[in-house]
Amino acid sequence: MSQRPDREHGEHPLGRRADAPQDRLAGAGPRQVGSGVQQVGESPVVVLGAGGTRWGAAVAAGFVALAALGWWLSPGDGFSLLYVSGQLVLAAGCVLWALLRHRLDTVRLEDGAIVVLTRRGRTTYAWADVLEVSWRAASWPYAGGGPVLRIRGGPFDEPGPNAPAQIAHLPVFGRSASQEAVGSLQQAAKAHGVPYTPKLMELIGTGKRMPRLPGEARDCAHDRSRDSTRDPGRRSTGGAS
Repeated sequence: MSQRPDREHGEHPLGRRADAPQDRLAGAGPRQVGSGVQQVGESPVVVLGAGGTRWGAAVAAGFVALAALGWWLSPGDGFSLLYVSGQLVLAAGCVLWALLRHRLDTVRLEDGAIVVLTRRGRTTYAWADVLEVSWRAASWPYAGGGPVLRIRGGPFDEPGPNAPAQIAHLPVFGRSASQEAVGSLQQAAKAHGVPYTPKLMELIGTGKRMPRLPGEARDCAHDRSRDSTRDPGRRSTGGAS
């Protein structure tokens, strides 16, 4: 049976969403805009955040300009032009929404865990529970890119062993900012012995590979997740910042 988040207490089946005010976005410690490294205690922490925001704003402005230009050059062209112009304006709105809504969101790649800090709070994923890592680019609907995790848990959990999921929507736009974020994520995954697969969700979505890796035991992922539940301290190891 799958585990579901407890909305009242903010619990995540393989991550903890903090309820205390000091763990909220405003009091969660130093913030990072753009990928970088922070010194927290004795160990440096890689922080993924907003990047290429000027490029994203330029893309949004370009979408609006194309929509206006198309409407001006072909007035009264009917539904087809209205549909295309509407899609361009919608894409621009999504980019601006990602820039404004998620510009302070960060993903901290700590020694013991991956910590996601957003306006809604904080969620921690222990590296010991991560089966596979990937990155999803900021493509349509341009809600922001971010790390994708496939983690231990029940067969219907998301993220889980059968369903990788994007754990954060970071406004990362442009090739340079994307490459920097992906490179940092790859290095962190390699350091923890976790496989990194480019475009994991696209591969699974198009049927080019199964969710689980070849030779991965089905009962192992579920049993280890159940054992972790019995020891709540194991999940939060390294999650504090």
